[in-house]
Amino acid sequence: MTLRKGTKISQGRDLEGNYVSIDGKKEYYDTPVMARYVYYCALRGMDRIQVPADLEAVLKEFEEDLESWRKSIETEIESITDDEKYRAKLFELCVKKLNYPPMLDKPS
Repeated sequence: MTLRKGTKISQGRDLEGNYVSIDGKKEYYDTPVMARYVYYCALRGMDRIQVPADLEAVLKEFEEDLESWRKSIETEIESITDDEKYRAKLFELCVKKLNYPPMLDKPS
């Protein structure tokens, strides 16, 4: 499958169904799982993707990894400073540098 490349990427659901919006153009998908997969791929800048046979399991593992990485980053930052503003800035820089999906944008 091919994807449009863009800089403003979001995912959502409206009356027409599950979609991924890339620079304002919505593409609709049959399931929320497929929309999430396309969303993550688009965030990574991919323009050609293959859909895994067990898409739900792949997404679950990926999202668990993201959560684990987010927690590891937070733990490391907490060991550096107690200043909440500095922690938030360090977290923001790490997320940006590592090009993580927006689900990691804010520390828990």
